[in-house]
Amino acid sequence: MIEGPRQPTQRALWPCTDVVRRGKRYAKVKLGYPPMVHSSDGQHALIAELVLELDRLAIDAMADWKVPGAALAVVQGGEVALAKAYGRRNIEANLPATAATQFLIGFRLHDAVATERVTVRDLLCHLSGLPRHDWVWLPGDRTSAELLAAMRYLEPSRDIRAAWQYNNLCYNVAGLLIERASGQSYEAFVRARLTDKLGMTVSFTLDDLEASADAARPYAIHENTRLPAIRLPVGTIAAGAINTSAADLANWMRLHLGKGEFGGERLLPATLIDALHARRVYYTEPGFPEFGQAYYGLGFRRQTYRGDQLVWHGGGLIVGARG
Repeated sequence: MIEGPRQPTQRALWPCTDVVRRGKRYAKVKLGYPPMVHSSDGQHALIAELVLELDRLAIDAMADWKVPGAALAVVQGGEVALAKAYGRRNIEANLPATAATQFLIGFRLHDAVATERVTVRDLLCHLSGLPRHDWVWLPGDRTSAELLAAMRYLEPSRDIRAAWQYNNLCYNVAGLLIERASGQSYEAFVRARLTDKLGMTVSFTLDDLEASADAARPYAIHENTRLPAIRLPVGTIAAGAINTSAADLANWMRLHLGKGEFGGERLLPATLIDALHARRVYYTEPGFPEFGQAYYGLGFRRQTYRGDQLVWHGGGLIVGARG
């Protein structure tokens, strides 16, 4: 994406991003994925002089980062002045990139350094530097993609990896990564790879839960009076928006206690189960003498209870139900 005329606030926010200056106009180039050039029919007269420079910049950056295809657009005066693509969107099929080619929208945090350094492990261990920012997803009116886009505006409260801070939005990012890597929706992936094989009946939305013939209704206590809980659909589906029964959840426990085996079949490597449960970041002093020090793994909490190992994670996202 190219935006102009406006002065950029910082340089090189993305590995394949640069800034071009010509006179008083600025253009920020965001490359997606050398070089065949495919442009829109018309080029705005005011940016025509930039085209050759943009071409050189794009081609050089694509070569440096080994990017097969890229697209850019220039918006000036509220209009699309230029839409242009370079290279191929599919190398094997030799398909050219065009201005209409769809690319994955990148993940970006408020802090440019954290954006470059953050890893999937940081997301799963809650080490992104972001506090909870629950107000972003709690209304339940944003899609997973919209929540991802909003993260660039959320200020961190700590440096990356400086402290454990629980953040459901980071698990939303992990869910979108699963979709990108698998080519399936997060829900379809979980069913195909896990819950169907475990014989679990699951759903992922509040609407699905309410449509179930055997659904528990959530409640909340207000001044010693039990009332129906506020209806809060969960947009961060990968952070725990899953509905199932205690009987089915027992099969999930069997998978973990069996080190990845269930019903005589190995579904996950034992080393992966160990990696999920491993102590990765210390996060709190125990509140009671029966509990040992608490650590966080990859989506699991780990501590001792009266000397016995305890691997767990609570369920429920402020909707009047806990699992």
